[in-house]
Amino acid sequence: MKIQNTFFKKTLVVLAMSAGLFNLPAHATTVNIGASVTVNNTINVAFTPMNLGTISATKDDAAGAEIATMVLSPNPATAPVATNGATSDATMVVLSAGSPATVTVSGAASNYALAVTLPTVAVTLSDPAAASADTFTLDTFTKYATTEGNNQTFGTTTDATGNLVFNVGATLKTVANGAAPKDLYDETTYTGTFAVTVSY
Repeated sequence: MKIQNTFFKKTLVVLAMSAGLFNLPAHATTVNIGASVTVNNTINVAFTPMNLGTISATKDDAAGAEIATMVLSPNPATAPVATNGATSDATMVVLSAGSPATVTVSGAASNYALAVTLPTVAVTLSDPAAASADTFTLDTFTKYATTEGNNQTFGTTTDATGNLVFNVGATLKTVANGAAPKDLYDETTYTGTFAVTVSY
């Protein structure tokens, strides 16, 4: 009986060692996978210029000159509002209403809040032919999203197709020029440019 037990124990040891020979790691394969990214920082922007309409205007050329103004709303449903100086030495009368500038963004990221930057300093409007020394200033720029139908302090989020349309309005102001206390503006077309930036 002791001999048999000894043989049995040795047999178990051999079998255990034999089983260990088959506990080998599986064969591994490594692959290198490519990756790429395309950068496109361009935002497609088109615009129609601001038309401030036709006005009658006088300027106050005295010391401490008065200023007449006309507010052109970016909301096309709102009529322009002209305001004379305190004693009407500077005046502005709207003869025919203009229209705000329109900015159209296309092909941008969908449902994305874009950053829209308007001018923060006044822009000068002058006679491009330099026949007149008179000038106006344009400032207090405002915006209104026609695709969202919100008010002038709107959110600039694109629609599902990546498009956004908004208007830009501003305030036109008279500028003193000369020695007379009250002087008519020269009859011509005064022009200038301003920058609007649209970015992610």
